[in-house]
Amino acid sequence: MINMKTHLSQSGFTIVEALVAIAILLLSITSAFSIAQSSLQSSNLVKNRTTAYFLAQEGVEYIRHLRDNNGLSMLDDQTKNIHWLQGFAAEVNDPCAFGKACIVYITGQTPPKECNKNGVCPNLKIYSPTNVFNYTQGDESKFNRRINISEALGHHEIKVTVTVTWAQGSIQRSLEVSENLFNWQQLQPL
Repeated sequence: MINMKTHLSQSGFTIVEALVAIAILLLSITSAFSIAQSSLQSSNLVKNRTTAYFLAQEGVEYIRHLRDNNGLSMLDDQTKNIHWLQGFAAEVNDPCAFGKACIVYITGQTPPKECNKNGVCPNLKIYSPTNVFNYTQGDESKFNRRINISEALGHHEIKVTVTVTWAQGSIQRSLEVSENLFNWQQLQPL
């Protein structure tokens, strides 16, 4: 006759062994999900920082474009007396004049626009079919861009500072790009 005690001790797992196995399995799965969530958050932060960098660089490039257009207009017609910052920062009432925050409409011929009197600029919008950021059409994005121009060294150099801010969850993030632009109109022909 088979001993009942020996037979029961050799058949299957005990409850304690099963609970330990389940705990180890849950710990492994939880760790994997935690790592995946952390990776998603990191990639989302990198994506937003990259977008912010490109938006900031675009603002600097547009100010360079305005400066270059003024210079080319002056070279085109030497009888014109065009200031190198004409229309965006040459005079106190210009939208990007020193001490003011402004926005620029990258696509189109709309001139720069001053942010409100407290220096608060509107959020950019994103037009879904083309994923182009602008201020006129599309859904409001989380990105806000403000451009400040200040005199760097005398009247022949300006410092363009573009700050892009956005909310990443409950944290307010920002990225700033600065570049000095020179008055190349002062260069003499060879």
